[in-house]
Amino acid sequence: MHSLRQPANYVIAISVAAAVVFGTWLIWPGDMSGADGDSVTNKNITGDAPADLHRSASSPGSADNSSNSSGQSDSTSSAADGTAEPGSGYFKSIPIPGDFAGIVEREGRLSEFHERLEREIEDPDWALPLERELEDFLNKLLDPSQVAVKLIECRSDSCEILAVGYGEQAMKEWLELAGALYEAGILEEWFQIEETSRFDGGCGSIDLGPGVFGLLCEFSRAVPPATDDDSGTAGTLSLTAPYPDGVEFIPVPIPDDFVRLFETNADVYDFHRALQAEPVDHSWAPFVENQISEHFSAIPELESVTYHHIECRMTRCEVQLTIHDPQTAIAWTLELRNFNNQAWIDLEFTIYNVPADGDPVRIVWLMNRKTGT
Repeated sequence: MHSLRQPANYVIAISVAAAVVFGTWLIWPGDMSGADGDSVTNKNITGDAPADLHRSASSPGSADNSSNSSGQSDSTSSAADGTAEPGSGYFKSIPIPGDFAGIVEREGRLSEFHERLEREIEDPDWALPLERELEDFLNKLLDPSQVAVKLIECRSDSCEILAVGYGEQAMKEWLELAGALYEAGILEEWFQIEETSRFDGGCGSIDLGPGVFGLLCEFSRAVPPATDDDSGTAGTLSLTAPYPDGVEFIPVPIPDDFVRLFETNADVYDFHRALQAEPVDHSWAPFVENQISEHFSAIPELESVTYHHIECRMTRCEVQLTIHDPQTAIAWTLELRNFNNQAWIDLEFTIYNVPADGDPVRIVWLMNRKTGT
């Protein structure tokens, strides 16, 4: 989970033990307020409260259970029961709630996950009981006057939950949702393939309007990393790999506890390597570094956050930080929205957390300069 330059209002809190890309609460930035009037969306999915959730498109009686009108390709119409082989071109659309009109289509990260889920083979033995358990959990956890869940969709390895929240308290509670799911054992039970494997996931929010938030969770069973048959070690990227001849670079230090993320995530690795090879724009980089440091250090609730390194160059910035408890992680995530609303901001950013079980949360915050040089 995966693409870098997401716009800057989409906040994903820092997720549970096994999140690989947007884990223990992360942030997707994004200028997502307002829908594109020309965007094509599927029909509205209603469900004004968690007591009336719209479950999976694969559920019996689902509104998206028709044949070709569901978006299933002609060449794979025989796969409607979910029995198609992987890689066969199987596709069955998942209607996007009208509240999210234009957002999923326009924003790369959301669109990527949603489209990938539409191409997952349906496994009703896994998906349907999981959807019911998620529905029951959300009904118990959420206040229906503050959060209206619009969609719960699971297929064979992944699930997507979409909801609308009213007020910042609803958003805060939603950002705590993945942790609650993990503590209840639901994510480990349904998404962890084996004891040594991990799962991806997280929850976040999008500004839909004044005091109205689009709320989302995405969870997937992660494929174990490929191994090298000759060495028996997991295949990784190397931070010590040489640059091409003629490329000058200045190293950006990485704490030992962060190396794993950089050497297993191609997006983070490529960004870091590109950053090291950039010259410094002295009219821009020191200013941004100071703004980041001063803004967050002035928040009393965030005094315990450790910033290992803040580095800006010509068009990129990288921040490495550790958050020592889940509540501070939520507070930091919410404050990031305020930081992003400053008038001078010219950044698009994505946040990744280092895969780890429990506290602390180690985050790599990557920023791209919108205006360039």
